[in-house]
Amino acid sequence: MSNRSKTSSNSWAPYVAATVGLAATAMGMWNFFGKKNEGGSEHNGPVEPHKDMPRSLKAPPKELAEKLQIAIVRTAWNESMVLSMQAGAEEAMIKSGLPKENIHVEVVPGAYEIPICAKYLAQSGKYNVVLTLGVLINGETAHFEYISSAVSQALMHVQIQTNVPVLYGVLNCFTEGQAIARTRAGSDLPGSLGVSALHMAEVQYRLAEESKEQSA
Repeated sequence: MSNRSKTSSNSWAPYVAATVGLAATAMGMWNFFGKKNEGGSEHNGPVEPHKDMPRSLKAPPKELAEKLQIAIVRTAWNESMVLSMQAGAEEAMIKSGLPKENIHVEVVPGAYEIPICAKYLAQSGKYNVVLTLGVLINGETAHFEYISSAVSQALMHVQIQTNVPVLYGVLNCFTEGQAIARTRAGSDLPGSLGVSALHMAEVQYRLAEESKEQSA
């Protein structure tokens, strides 16, 4: 090989090295972002992100638990996932001493119908807490954003107006994978909603009784 050929080959070396380096970097980024998101990331896959659930909440005394009345409002949309949430929540409450017959369930078509039903239940004076359950999954239109915002704000108004706690168990998920991860058997979320609902029922009962005593 001539000196000219060697010089020409060497002049391309830096560019070849740079190209290889960029390709390796791109491949690494694809492995980290793209491939991870195909099935196992917290955004698209079945992995539920770790959260510190309210495990420190104590169950009410048995004699008090037997007096508490819990209302659940759940949706028919995405029913398999919502039923899984309901089952997990009910199991946690029953394990904590609440009689099964003290749980009343109402079914509405979708999340948008939850607030009006929750309001009727809260105003009835029969229940110490209303637990709402539903699953909203982002689609291609603005429907998801409008419904999520309207439902959360309406439920906040219901509990403020009625003095009956309303627990927000309506999931707002960007993907179906996120929803499955949070509602499947073994997820901490359904049980934590049940424990939280029972705790707030106890709080409502106690504060209402104290208010009656002060008014007497």
